[in-house]
Amino acid sequence: MQNNFLKTLPLAFLTTSMVVSGLTACSSSDDSIAEEPTPVVNPTQTNVHQVRIHATMGGDAQTRAVSFDGTTSNSTFQTTEAVYVYNATKNTMLGGSLYPTDISDDGKSCDLTGTLNGTIETNDELRLFYNLNRFTPSGDALVNYFNYNRQTGAASTVLDGAEATVTVSDYADGTLTTAATASFLNVQSMFRQSLTFKNANGETVTPTITSLKVSSRGKKLIMYYRPLASGDAVNISDALLIENPVFNDGDIYLSLRFVNSDANDALTFTAQDSDGNIYECTKNAPSGGFQNGKYYHGSMTLTYARKLGMPEVSGTDVQPNSYNRYDIVNPNDITISGTSVDYRFEFSNAGTITFDNLTASHTNNRFIYSSKDLTVNISGENNITCNYSQCIFVDGNLKLTGNGTLTVTAGDSQRCGIMGYVNYTNNGTSPNNQYNTTDELDVTSQLALDPEKTTVVRSARTSNSDGTYTWTYTVTTTE
Repeated sequence: MQNNFLKTLPLAFLTTSMVVSGLTACSSSDDSIAEEPTPVVNPTQTNVHQVRIHATMGGDAQTRAVSFDGTTSNSTFQTTEAVYVYNATKNTMLGGSLYPTDISDDGKSCDLTGTLNGTIETNDELRLFYNLNRFTPSGDALVNYFNYNRQTGAASTVLDGAEATVTVSDYADGTLTTAATASFLNVQSMFRQSLTFKNANGETVTPTITSLKVSSRGKKLIMYYRPLASGDAVNISDALLIENPVFNDGDIYLSLRFVNSDANDALTFTAQDSDGNIYECTKNAPSGGFQNGKYYHGSMTLTYARKLGMPEVSGTDVQPNSYNRYDIVNPNDITISGTSVDYRFEFSNAGTITFDNLTASHTNNRFIYSSKDLTVNISGENNITCNYSQCIFVDGNLKLTGNGTLTVTAGDSQRCGIMGYVNYTNNGTSPNNQYNTTDELDVTSQLALDPEKTTVVRSARTSNSDGTYTWTYTVTTTE
């Protein structure tokens, strides 16, 4: 199935009424999106001490707090929305904040009032941040940010963040005069989607959705926006994950920020229900990519993709988190068996775990990670498949013991499915003979926990037709 966005109309978030764009269900049509520049708003901004600033939007100006009605999105000033101010000339965050007061009946004008602490002089450049999630007057670039991971899917939890830059021309009697009007721009887009779910038989169902993940094909989706940082620290990309998402008559509301999205980008919506069923739908980006300052609305059909399988785990009371990851401090005496689909394990201390006739797979990550030495006791026949460089990665020594086989399938042709950073790659500085993948190889000296009692033989590499590679480790231990 080819997935495309259908019609998206232009949106002016801040000074014109919000107009709809269309994000429709997965389809084979390929319509274009018309775009217009985002207009400006006209507040003035402030200096130090008690300040009152009149802020107007003018005409059909778009105001701040987002509400949704039908196919349009409208906003009004809210008394709880804060404006924080950074003096870019002085390289410091001003203490305090401003809030809308005396809001007009139509919500399109107000006074911004409050107390600001710091130094402001004529010709200083000020950056204004509306609805910044995290604020500290220290000006630390890493702890002043917009956080898009606090959404529930309800319209009331979308982050309506914006920023503007002004130059100070005068400050007197509690009124700040700027050389030009403040032109606020939204730093994200708004999404309103009507979601439909179909089971493995193509029937429409109404499952209880326990989690919803939104990811970008090109990793252009931003989780944290740090406007005062520099380089790669400004925009931190990650998928948006919502536990127990809120639906309003099947609709979900999201604010999503993008950086450098283009026509090759796509959004994948992945939902998990209470029975472990996974539903997915992928939407290709419009010709110009996903743009901030737009409103995308429409419908999506998420079809059954697979069944999420939880492995049998003994030796610990730890339960998987919302990312289906077991975070375990001490791995000793833990046995993993049964069938695992899209679950994974992370260990923070050294120890020994057992694979007992395990069948595991993960669609976008490794199965095991340990930050310290890890020994894997192999019992019976075990198979792990990961859409990742390797299925097991250990920052320390990785050792095998027991009696049985471990067959691993992964995407890197040289890492042989498993990797111990210390013992398997000479501390990462030069390869050992694990890279000789064309023949069956005795890797006892590298991988056996006790080479006097245990032998480890790795099969030759098998190249699969899907870009993955398979190896089988045969482990034999004698008393």
